[in-house]
Amino acid sequence: MKQALGKHPNAHVLYPIPEPANHVRQKVDIESVSSCLNVVYSGNLSNIYGPMLRSLAHAAYSENNINLKLLGPSPDWPQSEIQWMSDRQIYQGFV
Repeated sequence: MKQALGKHPNAHVLYPIPEPANHVRQKVDIESVSSCLNVVYSGNLSNIYGPMLRSLAHAAYSENNINLKLLGPSPDWPQSEIQWMSDRQIYQGFV
């Protein structure tokens, strides 16, 4: 994908989750990119990914400059958690 996009400042590599941290990390200066970092995850929201994505959602929501969207089939989370994320337009359902 990055080869197709070329060297664009918004083309960042997102390694598979949970990828061991043995790769070179790039520092992204959010202030120079835009006023808000938009992060979209589309895929499996359940099983091993569920707890990580739920933690990410709460952490991102507490930051003013991160806009997280989670897209995918109905997760195996408690209904209260799905409602919390839906109310805040984090969980967008299956597209």
